[in-house]
Amino acid sequence: MPTYCANTKVVALLLALSLGWSGCAPTVLPQNITSGETSHEVTAIPSLTLVRYGGQMQASDVGLFLATDRGYFTEQGIKIDYVQMPSVTDIVAQMLARQLDIGGAAVNAVLINAVARGANIKAVADKGSILPGFGWQAFIVRKDLVTSGRVRNIDDLRGLIYATIPPLYGAQSYPMLRRLLTSAGLTEADLADVKALDFPSINAALAGGSIDFASQLEPMVQAAVKQDIAVRWKGFDEITPDHPVSTLIYGPSIIEDNRELGRRLMIGYLKGVRDYYRAVTTGEGRDSVYEVIATYSIVKDMEAIRQSVPVGLHPNGRINIEGLIEDQRYYVEKGTVPQPIDMYQLVDMGYVEAAVQQLGAY
Repeated sequence: MPTYCANTKVVALLLALSLGWSGCAPTVLPQNITSGETSHEVTAIPSLTLVRYGGQMQASDVGLFLATDRGYFTEQGIKIDYVQMPSVTDIVAQMLARQLDIGGAAVNAVLINAVARGANIKAVADKGSILPGFGWQAFIVRKDLVTSGRVRNIDDLRGLIYATIPPLYGAQSYPMLRRLLTSAGLTEADLADVKALDFPSINAALAGGSIDFASQLEPMVQAAVKQDIAVRWKGFDEITPDHPVSTLIYGPSIIEDNRELGRRLMIGYLKGVRDYYRAVTTGEGRDSVYEVIATYSIVKDMEAIRQSVPVGLHPNGRINIEGLIEDQRYYVEKGTVPQPIDMYQLVDMGYVEAAVQQLGAY
């Protein structure tokens, strides 16, 4: 099974360019996915172009999963090779080494700093937003703190330990924490501690009592509730509706070498996104969509997927650029982004606009 980890010389070169990234971690593909294959066998077509996607294989990748499963990428002459990556840091490094073509990434401090240093990466479409009613990311609180009455209101968070994903004060969840605390006149300084943990470790830390509340995403929110670890306390949509979380990003192998491939990719992707959006808003084909998520993502519990708050995906691929600008202000204030960038240069909506022109607006 091939992996697309940048070789030692490439990683060393990237480090020499002061991008500040660690070496590539081993690739681990989701269950039922092998490199370049899907669970539903697709007849090999010699003219198919292989595109390497790096991501964390979460529910927010559902637009890609559906486009693969239902043949929308095949219609565009494309075959996706899914490579599970641990972080945006690794995705960016391999993308610059042309070991990955596209990826799923939040526009966080890591991506902003890479672009500020000259990385030719573009955010080209929405891949997960906090739309009204789509609070698929939420603040969860340890259950014993809620049942005991210790935490009732936002000001009760004073003196508690919070966790969300790395980098510290550089991930998208931190600006959301600031908005939550500010609504009750608190700041991060009112918390006992702030920790950076990956999503799976957050639930384990809540279960072990080493943290008190956290930002978590579905279906791991539902898993924590189901296991009596935590209570789903406030959805992000209750704090800032229509806020961007994750984007589809293109690397140099698309932007510089094959823009036409990028346009075809977007057509297939938006067809998958629209199937998903239709299913969760109307109920049409919802179970089959959940089955695709269980097949391709790292989450295999169908009941947890069914009970989860659905991911918000714009059916026309729109990215809320103003929301990204607002988050960047926070990173600059915290010092995790030394040099802000022009978000209108990072975001390239041309691929989406071309695809919508062909498919029609949803």
